[in-house]
This record gives sequence, C-alpha cells and structure tokens, in this order.
Amino acid sequence: MAAPESVRAELERILASPEFASSRQLQEFLRFSSEKALAGATHLDQVEIAQVVLGRGDDFNPLDDASVRKLASMARHRLEQYYARSGTQSGIRITLPVRSYLPKFEEVVAEQPQPSPWPLRMAAASLAAAAVSLALVWWHGRLGMYGTARGSPPLVMLRTSAGDLIGKGADVPPDAIRLGPELGEFDSVTARLAFTPEREAHQAGILVWSGPDHFVKLGRRFFGRNQIEFSCETPAALSGTPQPAMFDPDGQSGQPIWLSIRRQGNTYYGFFSRDGQVWEPAGAPITPVQPLERPRAGIYACHGRRQAPSATAEFSHLSTGVVFDPFDQDSFAAMLEQGWQIQSTCDEAVEFSFPRPVLKFRLKPDVRTCNTEITRPISGDEWVLETRLDFFPIPGVSAGISVRGDQGSVRLVRYFLNGPSISFIHDAHTLTGVPDLNGSPAVVLRLRTHAGVLSGAVSADGERFRELPVKTPLSQLGAHPRAGLRVSVTALPETEQFPAMRFYYFRQGIIGLRNYR
Repeated sequence: MAAPESVRAELERILASPEFASSRQLQEFLRFSSEKALAGATHLDQVEIAQVVLGRGDDFNPLDDASVRKLASMARHRLEQYYARSGTQSGIRITLPVRSYLPKFEEVVAEQPQPSPWPLRMAAASLAAAAVSLALVWWHGRLGMYGTARGSPPLVMLRTSAGDLIGKGADVPPDAIRLGPELGEFDSVTARLAFTPEREAHQAGILVWSGPDHFVKLGRRFFGRNQIEFSCETPAALSGTPQPAMFDPDGQSGQPIWLSIRRQGNTYYGFFSRDGQVWEPAGAPITPVQPLERPRAGIYACHGRRQAPSATAEFSHLSTGVVFDPFDQDSFAAMLEQGWQIQSTCDEAVEFSFPRPVLKFRLKPDVRTCNTEITRPISGDEWVLETRLDFFPIPGVSAGISVRGDQGSVRLVRYFLNGPSISFIHDAHTLTGVPDLNGSPAVVLRLRTHAGVLSGAVSADGERFRELPVKTPLSQLGAHPRAGLRVSVTALPETEQFPAMRFYYFRQGIIGLRNYR
C-alpha cells in the first residue's frame, strides 16, 4: 500500500483539480472516505456518508434515497477523468471500486518494455513485396492507457417526458424517440445506458422501430420496482398496459448497463451486459406476427401518461453491427446468409470458433501467405468503425479492422513492425506504426471518416482514444466500400502454433439521429 503521506499529497492534488474543484460535495466525500480508508476501515455505510457529507438526518433511508450512490458514482467517474487528464504522471493512483465507498491507493510503477518472446525481425522479402510504392513511417511515441484522451465516444442525452409508446399511437414528444439507420437482416443496435429510474413509469432504452404501433424495445424502467423490459408491439397486438419484465437489481445503483437488440431476419433477441463483453438474455426471443418493415435503430425516454419529474438518460457507444457473445456456428452461418461475406485466400488454413465471448481465428501450422476478411457493405461519407481485439503479435501476422473499396483498402491492425505495434496500412501508399501497449493487452481499434478523410485510433478501454499520426482521403478507396475484420499472413515465423486472434465485436457508430416525427 502507498505511504499515507503520499496518498494525502495526491488527494490534495485531486481535490484541487478541475475534475473536483467545482463540487464541494465531491471533495468532502472523497476526503472523508479516503481518511476512513487510511485509518483502516473495512466498511463505510451509506447512512454515515449521508450524515457527514450531505448533512442528512437520522431518518435517511438508502432504500428510498439514492443520493449517496449517485455521489459515489460521480466521484468514481471524476477520478477516471482525472487520471486520463491531469493525473497522467501521478505516482499514486486513487480509485473507488464499484459497489464500495472506500477508496484504494496504489503506487504507480513505470513499467519497462519487456522483450518479446518472438525475434525482432521481419522477413525482408515479404516487407519489400508489401511496400511497393510504400512510404514507411515509424512514429516515435508510446501509447499510454492514461495519455491525453481524444475522440471519446459521443454522448446522447434524453430527458423523460410525459407520454408513452404503448397503446394506440405514441403520444410522446417528437424528441422522445430518436431514430438512426435501418438495420440489416443480420444486424444489431447496441448502446451503453446510464439511467436511474426512481419514479413510476420512468423508462428509457433502445429500440428497433417500424412505426408508432410497430416496434421492439429494450430498456430500464420503474413499475413498482426497477426492471429490464424486452417487449414488442404490433398493430394487431396493441397492449395498452406494461408488459412483463425481469427484475433489475442494479436499477438504482447509478451504474450504467449495456443493451443490445439483435436482428436475425424477423426474429429479435434482447441482451444486457454489465461490462459490454459478456451478455445475458433479457427475455425470450421475439418474432413479431407482422414483420417490421424497414426497421430502424433508435433510442427512447419517457415517463408515462402522468405528471412526474423528468429523469436524464445518457446513451453512449450507440452503434449497429455484430456482437460475438453469445454466438455459435449457426449464428455464423446466418450472418453469412444475410449481408456478410467471407473473402479468403487461406483456404482451410484458418479456423473459426466461438468460445464466449469472442469470435476466435486460429491459423493452422501449414498456413502460407494469405488474407481472410469478413465484411459487410457500408454507405455514406461519415462513419466510425470499431472492434475489440485480443492478439499477441508475431512477425508476419496481423489482425484488425479493414475498409476496402474497388480501388484500394485501408486497415488498422495489430502488427509486428520493429516490435509489437498498432499499424495503419494503406495498401501501396502508407504504412504507419506506433508502439503497442506493454504486453499487448486487448485493445479497441477504430477507423473513422470525417470530411472525406479516413483516420485511425486505438484505445485500451474503449473510452479514451489515441489517434495515429496519419490520414488518407476516402476517395482513394473508390466506390462500393465494405468493412469488417481482417487477418493477414505475409511472412512466416518459425513456430508450430500461432497465437489466436479474438474479436469481441464489430460495430459501426450511429452518427446523426432524427426525431421520430
């Protein structure tokens, strides 16, 4: 454990930082809880915090009042922001674990890059073949998990208002339902929702929308208690009353929840997750009697046909695409029948499997120079593509995300380029690499277009991204673009077993939402 005097010095720096200086309650909470932890406390009660920090009386009841939980959640979030901005060089790290009110203190020891178990070499012939007319750039910098954050996922905020989606028509205001793109036959809408419903009929979530009486929705709500609702309405089956739902034990914890509705033809599957990686069913699959026509991804927030205070729903990571948990060979076959394609020169040298929660690529020992891509069409000039990848790079083998048009391709991959790296490769034009994180942990790779320019970024946590120092005009890729996952072999190391490539998802961020009416 860090020395108390060092912890207190770091605490003062945090309390004086922009993340905490504007809130007296946050300052008092963090100071009070830190002193308790330094004194050796093993438990800190909500009632004690409410009385000391918030000035509440003996009648404070944490079952009815979530103010302490909200305060702790905000402090936890502000601490993360501090170490992503002001505190990147701090020698002490103060964190607040989930479901705890006692901080933890850790000394930050600068890690030295560990030598790779793979030889620091690249087959010269393969590099030359890949680098015809290629400008090779090596960017001398190191990716840090808590470096300067840029390009964080956008937030969409909705305030609940009077009205409801159930029954004949929808009488909510126009901006209570916001719609994005149409969903493909094998597609999903996914988002992380920060929403704490505390009053009767408070509700917010994601939906697949065909019309006011024709939709599938998944969200958090309060009807007598906190619930997760996965339900459907069609013109022939208007309910008019709330449909059954499952209990949500964390509904008032202040913690966000991940939601995902996944379409396979006319059947819709609802899932929720605490971390965005391992998913649980939100109910039985839904197959509407009347198929949804031109279904669109969307979000909603309302509080029923009653007078009630508004609550805020905060959506992030709003996207379409595919999530590989849970997944199996039947799901994979359906995916390839409904808009996705495999293009491969590897024949049977690449194997696919689905150990939860990933799609795993495995190269066989007899593999030769080849590529495998799993892609779907994309449209428009503005998009954001992401995947989460777990892969330890070796010379000559790369894995990541790609975009291909009829005149060229760009890929952002984990690659062995003078050592483990994250590389932006524009075929026959540019190869730019930045050093990988120490130990090559799972990372989120992102390709983004804006104003006709394509760029790449990498993140350790999916929240704070580092952009690579290179950009490519989207026009150089040509027409009919497709995007997806790619594995490539260009030079063969001497090994009997290749590291597996594990992909958690492929997502396309939803850019631009419109009111439903």
